[in-house]
Amino acid sequence: MEKMSSFFGFRRSLPVAFSLVLSASAVAAPLRSCATGTAVGAFDLAVKPDPAGAALPIRSVNRIEEGNQLIYRPVDLPSDEKKKAKVALVLLPPGDITDKSNITVLEAKPASKPAEWDVPMRVGSVALVYGPQGLETKKVTSLIEKDRELVAQLADYAEKTQTTEALIEALSQQGREPNATQNLDAAVRAFATGYGVSPNRLDRTQSPDQQAMLLIRTLNPAISAYDPLAPQPAARVQQSTAIAASVAGLFLGNGVGLAAGGAAMFVNMRSLMFPNTEFRSALVQPSKEGVLSLCAKKEAKSRTRLAYLWALRVPDLAPPSLALTAPVNVPQGLKSSIALKPTRPMIWKNVDRTRDWKLEPLASAAKPVAVRVRSSGDDTLEIDLTKAAVPAGNYRLAGDWDWTPFQVAGEISVYPLADLTTARLTPASQDQLIAGAGPVNLELTGPDFQFVEKMEIRKASERRAQPAPVLFDFDKGKRAGVQNRLTIELDPRNMQPTIYLLTMVQSDGKPQEVPLRVLPPSPLITDLPVRINLGEKQQEITLKGSGLDRIRKLSATGLEIELESNASSEHRKAVVRITDHPPVGSVLDLAMDVDGHNSPLPVKAAIRVAGPRPKIDLIEPSLPSDLTVALHKAELPAGYTVNFAMRLENVADQPRVNVNCREQDRTLRNLSLRPGEQNGTARVGSAGSGMLFLSLDPGDIGQTGCELQATVETDGEGRSDPKVLGKVVRLPKIDTLEVSGKKLDDTAYAGVLTGQDLETVAKAGWDPNVGLPVRGLPTPVAGDARRQVMNIAVPWPSPAPRSPLYVWLRGETEGRQTTVRY
Repeated sequence: MEKMSSFFGFRRSLPVAFSLVLSASAVAAPLRSCATGTAVGAFDLAVKPDPAGAALPIRSVNRIEEGNQLIYRPVDLPSDEKKKAKVALVLLPPGDITDKSNITVLEAKPASKPAEWDVPMRVGSVALVYGPQGLETKKVTSLIEKDRELVAQLADYAEKTQTTEALIEALSQQGREPNATQNLDAAVRAFATGYGVSPNRLDRTQSPDQQAMLLIRTLNPAISAYDPLAPQPAARVQQSTAIAASVAGLFLGNGVGLAAGGAAMFVNMRSLMFPNTEFRSALVQPSKEGVLSLCAKKEAKSRTRLAYLWALRVPDLAPPSLALTAPVNVPQGLKSSIALKPTRPMIWKNVDRTRDWKLEPLASAAKPVAVRVRSSGDDTLEIDLTKAAVPAGNYRLAGDWDWTPFQVAGEISVYPLADLTTARLTPASQDQLIAGAGPVNLELTGPDFQFVEKMEIRKASERRAQPAPVLFDFDKGKRAGVQNRLTIELDPRNMQPTIYLLTMVQSDGKPQEVPLRVLPPSPLITDLPVRINLGEKQQEITLKGSGLDRIRKLSATGLEIELESNASSEHRKAVVRITDHPPVGSVLDLAMDVDGHNSPLPVKAAIRVAGPRPKIDLIEPSLPSDLTVALHKAELPAGYTVNFAMRLENVADQPRVNVNCREQDRTLRNLSLRPGEQNGTARVGSAGSGMLFLSLDPGDIGQTGCELQATVETDGEGRSDPKVLGKVVRLPKIDTLEVSGKKLDDTAYAGVLTGQDLETVAKAGWDPNVGLPVRGLPTPVAGDARRQVMNIAVPWPSPAPRSPLYVWLRGETEGRQTTVRY
């Protein structure tokens, strides 16, 4: 079988302006090569509803009725045949052929000139007979009426011709436009589904001719030898072209056995209709310009007159009656599938014969659109708005059935694709997106989400990371009208507190990104409730917990709270002012305004209102009387027991007395005692209502220089402000002073001090302003380690008999009077 070098086909989609519209004067063009054999001639054959109507290509017409016109226009004929060549048409009625069927053979006319025939009947099939050497049509009508079997075969031949051409077109279309994502098996399987046949798998070991034989017998679309992943497009084209050429060659064989079911049709045609004529079968190759090329198999020239037969089955269909299964929403500029339902019985594949599809607005001009009938048997159309400028609005889908317009019941709404980058989480949803929390359902708002197809999320800083899919739900349903809210499901348990990118893809396949902030865990305040006391203008509290530095503001009913600006995550101070008068014992809730949160976070039972704090109204110390060195004002001698009388206010329960150094680094130990308790030499006793007695050695609490302070606290009302008891000082204990007659210089004589803690003495003298440095460190007294002696220098003579000695403690600038005299 001879293979073709290129191939033809017609597109089975229904564009707005059908490409096979007949023009009044066709432009001659060189004939294309055919699938097999040779091109016999090229022509236009069209139908007009009346002399003034618009002509349509005969292959696109759904019904030919009495009063229509058939119009023939030659385009390209061999020059040596133009003088003798003739063309004739045979018209068959719709349905089964009976003895009473009206069958008409129209007059043969010169093939080289335009010709017109009036249609005298409703037509079911049209056969075109082309005779290069002319045709004799005398007595044709009477012969046809005598041989009804011939007429039935002619009708069958028309159907087989049309089916074969469609199969070749399905094969060749993939050859002309190979697509690695749509294999040939799928393309031809769609053809088989459209023609209602059951596909069988081809044997990949068979030759193209054998595969073609099986295809033409069963209209099998599955070509298992076709490789959709062939690395070179030329390989895919060659495979599909070889199969298509074989199918055409089988059809164009002598006897037309495959096309006409094995009937000896040509014998009848030659002997009865056109004597002395040898008939050969033909197919047509349509072009984009609407020209039909008549193709036949190459054979040796015959001694008899040749004639070529091509037949076409007219569907004889009324306009379809269709309705949308539901209101439809489609995006601008994209392809969309819509589901239909017939409102009266019909064959779904016939909808594909509609031409000039359009969307008709309710109150403006129609917008042409491309429509493709889905061949998968699911009663859907594909509307192509990729090249149609259709404004947003409500439309009805309409088309033309030959010259009759019809509408699909129901509305189609066209919407623009939304700018998804304007989408944002609702404030409540943003507050739920917390790292480490469990799965949450979040709500996006903003643009129209109805055309969203897919969502993914990844960390913004990790561009190369594999995004995770995100589940989402529509409020109304996908493509169910404007939806400015969308619910997404996220699981922040493994997410970090940072910025993530939510990628959304609409029907156009273009990703759009929206930033989402995953918040750190919410601040946590521990040790609650915090106590505040009535009766104070303002008071300071200290918050403990985690994430406290993210708190921007705290508020509570009846309170003003001012947060410390420089704060750590674990501790934060705040000043509280009471603006109302909550009852004692009440517990207040706090509201935290936290960075990243849109609404305050509640903290239940955070503040307890207590009565006025305890207060130390007065402290009166009672100093020891046996001191040998004088104290300055507000000093407390270390090594001695000092008593304090304390007058208290706002003390209902058993208070606790706390004593420590104001300077923490000088504190030796913290003292805390209730009345009746004792710790070492320290004890606290009750001296009546609101009076306590405190006894302690200041040197047990703090080092020299420690400013000793006391506070009183109760379990209910808290701690009082500190009250200073005095400054701890370690004084020497001087027992004796001896001045010898040993002269140290002109004004100073040697002296000796006996006592304890003499190392604290730096100078000595007879008045608080002038003193002489000591002559060395003290030495212990033999037999008594506690007692010391130390050499000093004193001015001479003394100011008066029995003058008191003054000593200067180390680091001091003023002398202290002692009890020793000379």
